[in-house]
Amino acid sequence: MERQRGRETEGLAAVSNGMGKTGVDLQPKQKESTMIQPDLFDLEKPPDKIADRFVAWKQTDGAKRVLEDLYRLAAGCFKEYLNYGIRLSMKYLYEVERRKIRIVRAQLKREGKDLELENGYRLNNDFTALIVRHMIERRPSWEEMFETRKRKEEKRY
Repeated sequence: MERQRGRETEGLAAVSNGMGKTGVDLQPKQKESTMIQPDLFDLEKPPDKIADRFVAWKQTDGAKRVLEDLYRLAAGCFKEYLNYGIRLSMKYLYEVERRKIRIVRAQLKREGKDLELENGYRLNNDFTALIVRHMIERRPSWEEMFETRKRKEEKRY
């Protein structure tokens, strides 16, 4: 009995300090941090990863089609802006385009085809501001129609 209690308490002690009854470490291993703290005086900023992804997305066939659709929608809204002064939300254009994308996907699925996401025929919320800037850069008269904010690092898209 005394010997059995000793084993039980030994097992409990092993479990309480992270070791199982078999002596296997149950605690997850802590990864050593490979992160290097930037130098206080290092003024170089990390690259804008969203902008890099946006540039890559624009090169896909699907993105070209999505951008065409968004430009077409914005052009129609620009006429309304000129007539009534009602500004345009890029989120509105996104939702209209997303609905169109869903319809196209459903039509293709009905035909037994599937449209892969990787070819760019999709919208990413990270790109909303970049698409607006893309449009304004190419259609400067649309600048008043969209409300934009300053980005930390302005780039040309």
